[in-house]
Amino acid sequence: MKKSKQPLFILFLLILLINWSCSKEITSDSISTINAKEKGIPKSEIISSNQIPGIIDFIEQETNGSLEFQIENTDSNYRNHEEDLVISSVLTDQIKQVTNGQGKSSYTFELIQEGDKSGIYFMNLIVKEYADELYLFIMKYVPDEDWLKGYKTSHDFASFSGMIYYYDSEGRYLGKGTMINGSSISTEHRNPCPPQDDPSNPDNDGTDVPSGGGGTTESEMPSGENSTGGGLYWIVVTVYHTIPSGETFEFGAGSVCQHPGECIVTVVVEFIYQEQDRSMRDLVDCPPPTDCFDVNGDPCANGCDEEGNCIEDVSEVESTQTGILIDNDLQRLANQLNELVGEDSYEFFIPSSDEETINFDSFEDFENYLDELNEFQLIEEEFIEDGQLRTDNYRFEIDPVLNTDLFVSIFTEQAEPNSDECMEVLNVVSTLIGNTMYMSWSQYEDYDIIHLLEDDIFRIEFQGVLTIGVNIDGFPFKTSHVYSFRIDYSYSTGELLVGWPMSVD
Repeated sequence: MKKSKQPLFILFLLILLINWSCSKEITSDSISTINAKEKGIPKSEIISSNQIPGIIDFIEQETNGSLEFQIENTDSNYRNHEEDLVISSVLTDQIKQVTNGQGKSSYTFELIQEGDKSGIYFMNLIVKEYADELYLFIMKYVPDEDWLKGYKTSHDFASFSGMIYYYDSEGRYLGKGTMINGSSISTEHRNPCPPQDDPSNPDNDGTDVPSGGGGTTESEMPSGENSTGGGLYWIVVTVYHTIPSGETFEFGAGSVCQHPGECIVTVVVEFIYQEQDRSMRDLVDCPPPTDCFDVNGDPCANGCDEEGNCIEDVSEVESTQTGILIDNDLQRLANQLNELVGEDSYEFFIPSSDEETINFDSFEDFENYLDELNEFQLIEEEFIEDGQLRTDNYRFEIDPVLNTDLFVSIFTEQAEPNSDECMEVLNVVSTLIGNTMYMSWSQYEDYDIIHLLEDDIFRIEFQGVLTIGVNIDGFPFKTSHVYSFRIDYSYSTGELLVGWPMSVD
């Protein structure tokens, strides 16, 4: 009897498909595109400071041994971030090294703000190898609030939306990019060269300029991903994925992780020039004098090779891609707030001079605070009668430590004795009293009157929104909660029956 080989063929095909799907890091629709980009994929790893003593020595030289940077706005024309003065320290326990195919590396350090921080952003210090030298700059990432609320994992940084600012080694503002879905739609750049030092300035007279830099160049990109029109440069954020086998792929739209928790995720930012392949150094440092020129007599952007020719490919002198060390505390807070109160019930903000926030050391402390806050204990009531008019005043304790209470007044007109009519509600007014620096209250205009004749109940229901300013680990936000109140009177006599069952929506 002839044996069938079909089952063996099917088994072989099944094994082949399984092996292919396990090694496939992205969807089939984008695999050809990703493979085409493998040439530009950098090598990334997390290292410690003892592995790069020369880099640490360079930072210490730039900071006089303090490992601190002061970011400031010294010129009102360039006020493009929230703070006037921020002092930040360099963390050296985890450093992201990104190395290109030419062996040139960039090093990313996390910057932690000293003192009270209040803002939705995080900062990185970048040190780059440039030819045989080093230079550094500071980058500040300010995510868009809507993007942040949907930010779940590091993979989502491929669609980063918000602002990216950068500063020179002395903390002076140099430029910014407005980001949507991982690419800039507009950029601004301040010339790092004082006019007297700018090699391209024909009026170079050596006069010192206190601003520390030249003019500002603004550019807007046409619509569309990775647009290249119009401007000096644009910015692109890219996420790379290294699977257990060691292969690395770009993690873009439509990508699916096949090895959750087993892969190395690298997020990089890249400044790309439209005109030619130039160095980020041109944005943050004034170029030193050079004797290296092209055939037109212009200075070579990336220096010369050993034969005296201009180096056309900037990747030969530096890694164009820079790693991003993401502040996971910000991501974690957004996810926790989404789960606790919902995306529509909070917003990040920058407190003004007349606004205060309640500071919590942890999210758990804030969660416990909300549980206690929702009790709204009735601590005082008062009834004032003036003929047929009556005012019922109620005081609820919101926060005994802050001395913040909610005061509610119900204005009614009582029915004539022995009449068939019932009491009439003239108005319901509620307001915060005491310390109102940290909270605000907004009562809905409409209130409901419900007649439950069978139970002899005349019911009043109203709602309001309590908004609280909160700061957790330096991240300020406002959270809003809807409270529903109900009070029952006797339909026939107007007497108070049930005091204030309440619910939180």
